Amino acid sequence: MSHKIDIKNLSVLLLSIDNVLILAHERPDGDAFGSAIAMLTLLRNLGKKADAYFPEKMPDRYKDFLCDGFYIETPPPEFNYSYCISLDCSNLERLAIIKDKEKEILSLPLINIDHHYDNGLYGSENYINPEASSTSEIIFDIIKTSVNWIVTPNTATALTMGILMDTGGFRFDNTTANVLRKAADLMELGADYINTIKSMYFTKSLDLYNLEADIAVNYLKIVYDNRFAYFFLDDEILNRHNLTTRDTEGLIDTVRIIKGIDITAILTKKNNGFHVSLRSNNSQYSVSEIAHKLNGGGHKLAAGCFIETEKIEKAEQILQNHVKKILRVQ
Repeated sequence: MSHKIDIKNLSVLLLSIDNVLILAHERPDGDAFGSAIAMLTLLRNLGKKADAYFPEKMPDRYKDFLCDGFYIETPPPEFNYSYCISLDCSNLERLAIIKDKEKEILSLPLINIDHHYDNGLYGSENYINPEASSTSEIIFDIIKTSVNWIVTPNTATALTMGILMDTGGFRFDNTTANVLRKAADLMELGADYINTIKSMYFTKSLDLYNLEADIAVNYLKIVYDNRFAYFFLDDEILNRHNLTTRDTEGLIDTVRIIKGIDITAILTKKNNGFHVSLRSNNSQYSVSEIAHKLNGGGHKLAAGCFIETEKIEKAEQILQNHVKKILRVQ
């Protein structure tokens, strides 16, 4: 049975459980890492057994924020969990699980905590708040419901990281006065705001810097009266710059800031098709509408989907057709 739960009862439930495995979505971003690190430290601060697992390589920018019990690529050595917490994942298909433990994981009571409005409510208990800027903000709201939570500076810093990444460093439309107040509260709880924002937004490798220049000069395509910008990021380009797709989070925003652009996309090859990351600069042009028509999901201003075709030219044409309708291009 799947139930919706309010935040106070969610807090009570989280305080009562033990032996917890924490997961998030595939291709994890800053909010997925931030909320998972925070939840892990919160549970461990109470003396509970808790681990977090991400099957993919972690981008370098997040490595200094990790804590004990966080497993990257290599699964936890023992599997005897009583609960699973899913963070920042809108549907069960995107949940990054341990493949050879899939049956055991899906048999556990699953607590689904998310801020995506299109969440599929796949958990045993579900708390979804589409008004929240991020899942990290939701974790902070949980903390505020009870004096029993122990918040260390590491926890506060992880939550700050998650909020910063999903608000674009307080630049995106989901930045509210309430979010800024919570960021200030986290600083008072010991969050290292200065070093966190430097790591997230003001530090990049020379390889990444050169990749951005290469894309701008040689690969960026702009159509529909300069309103839609996109590029195909393949392994050849990445290898030339000694990078992987996991090193390119935020790359889409280097294109998003071009004046006059309404929608931006990156296409990357995956299995028998192409993964598409989408961003919009205007809420009247919802990229989640495009994503839903292509078996994806997300927010109005940030979404993702998958186009099943072997040819990049075909994927580009399909994407352009959907964007054309959203932009109402003649």
